[in-house]
Amino acid sequence: MKLYLSGPITNNRDYKEDFAQAEKALYKAGFDVVNPLKLNHEKGASYGDYMRVDIKALCDCDALALIRNDIPSDGVNVETLVAHSIGIPCAAARLWAQTGAEAIQTGHTPREVL
Repeated sequence: MKLYLSGPITNNRDYKEDFAQAEKALYKAGFDVVNPLKLNHEKGASYGDYMRVDIKALCDCDALALIRNDIPSDGVNVETLVAHSIGIPCAAARLWAQTGAEAIQTGHTPREVL
């Protein structure tokens, strides 16, 4: 199962660490993880250009894993709206990690789907 990481970047001085920790935990739980920080963005691209690349990657994923929700983020709002609109389940990254990819494949889902 492929998870897309979604989390605040702007106004989050710890965003690189947040994404790295979530990616590691989800990978350890058996998921394929798409980390938008590692996508092929053009240097000097606009916010809109970044989001276009990110949304395309999200659309190829099975679910969205939200890293944190204590920092307001337009990008997270857009990603979550797109995911909900096209039937991609969304839940906190910690819940996906706790549930594990193997359990998901046998029909279990995180308890608190957003």
